[in-house]
Amino acid sequence: MPADTVYRMTFGKHKDKPVTEVPTGYLGWVIKNLRDLDEKSMTAIKAEFATRQDAEPESPPPPPPRVGIPQPEPIVTEMFRSARRRDECFPLK
Repeated sequence: MPADTVYRMTFGKHKDKPVTEVPTGYLGWVIKNLRDLDEKSMTAIKAEFATRQDAEPESPPPPPPRVGIPQPEPIVTEMFRSARRRDECFPLK
């Protein structure tokens, strides 16, 4: 296919759209699942998909690690200690 010719999708929910406007995920789905697609269409879709794979990063970098774990407020900790002491001194029957 000449470089100045734009292939248009001939099927599916993106029918009549230029292949350059079809979402990457859809192109990947077509390549993976449609085995009986004509050679011209599959070649154009694979070429566009490959172009995008070269241009797009694979995945975003992971978020930075969190520094430190928040500690409970001292008053809450003391309340739990008091409750434990009370239960030891006055067990429930």
